[in-house]
Amino acid sequence: MSEKRDYYEVLGVTKNSTEEEIKKAYRKLALKYHPDKNPDNKESEEKFKEITEAYECLSDKEKRQRYDMGGHSMFNQNGRSYNYNDFFTNFGGGGPDFNDVFGDLFNRFNKAGSNRPFRSGRHLRIQISLDLKDIVNGTNKTVAINRNVKCEPCNGIGSKEGKSHENCSFCNGQGKVINRQRTPFGIMTHESICVNCNGDGIKILEVCNECNGKGVNNRREEVEINIPRGAREGMQFAIREKGDYIKGGVSGDLLIDILEVKSEEYLIENNNIIIDYFIDLIDSIKGKKDVEIETPHGTIKINIPKNVFNGQTLRLLKKGIPTYESNEMGDFLIYININIPDMSEEDVSKIEDVFKKYETNNYNKKGIYKTFKEHFSK
Repeated sequence: MSEKRDYYEVLGVTKNSTEEEIKKAYRKLALKYHPDKNPDNKESEEKFKEITEAYECLSDKEKRQRYDMGGHSMFNQNGRSYNYNDFFTNFGGGGPDFNDVFGDLFNRFNKAGSNRPFRSGRHLRIQISLDLKDIVNGTNKTVAINRNVKCEPCNGIGSKEGKSHENCSFCNGQGKVINRQRTPFGIMTHESICVNCNGDGIKILEVCNECNGKGVNNRREEVEINIPRGAREGMQFAIREKGDYIKGGVSGDLLIDILEVKSEEYLIENNNIIIDYFIDLIDSIKGKKDVEIETPHGTIKINIPKNVFNGQTLRLLKKGIPTYESNEMGDFLIYININIPDMSEEDVSKIEDVFKKYETNNYNKKGIYKTFKEHFSK
């Protein structure tokens, strides 16, 4: 019997290759030399056994370390050559994890008990930009997307309507292949997608003229998206089966990423909305009634109290941003800014005379810095 090839050479990788690189190399070769794809081809069958044997060793950390130390001799000390059909016994019940290697191509079957493999099409992703009003109230958006949809004339099969296809001879129309193997723990069963029909279960004899046998057509369509109140940047929503359709399966989802449009008028602090409101000096002294404040909730009238000071914050409870899927609501904060007029020395002197008549006990003693700090600590 010829000498065994180096496992790294068999998979076309090096000793420095990562686990992921080894997995990708094996997947590529396994699909190429799989017996179902190369019927009655002894050379391909031997190749498939060789690469599976190599991957079974190199995909296991402990076995790979042993192999790196002593090569094939670490596993053939009794002089017997490696038997592919008995590799579960020789390696302590292990074996390639086909589901881990091939992902969606293996062992995905629907819960309804169908014999056909369950496959989902590609998810599509879009971004939706929301302004503050959209976030506070929720909104409906209409977007246009390009996606693959099921071909209607052939109902996604790919063959001409009502004819021109037959069951796959390799899987008998099941779309999957069942492999059984004897192990120390009994008979192990592996279900894998049929590589001959790619899980479709049929062989097309005459392709559909509309989709050219693909079972899908690409089209542009409008999708209505309902964005709930409280949706914030970083959140993701999904509309089921509005992604790409895949032949023999179902459509993927449309994934929606939320972006927030920066407001030039409002400052956002967690769920609170903050604005700067400017008033004249005389209004800060005597107060002002029925001041209209524009908020994302609509116009609200407020009264500015007498002797309001620069930096004072007026709080409107529960007029901020709602918390997603909650009854909690932030507040609307009005940050007072007093406009100091450019006055002549004569006017300043008159004002000084007026202020000398009054005590200043009612004036703000905290200062702007402490007021600012107190505001943002709430």
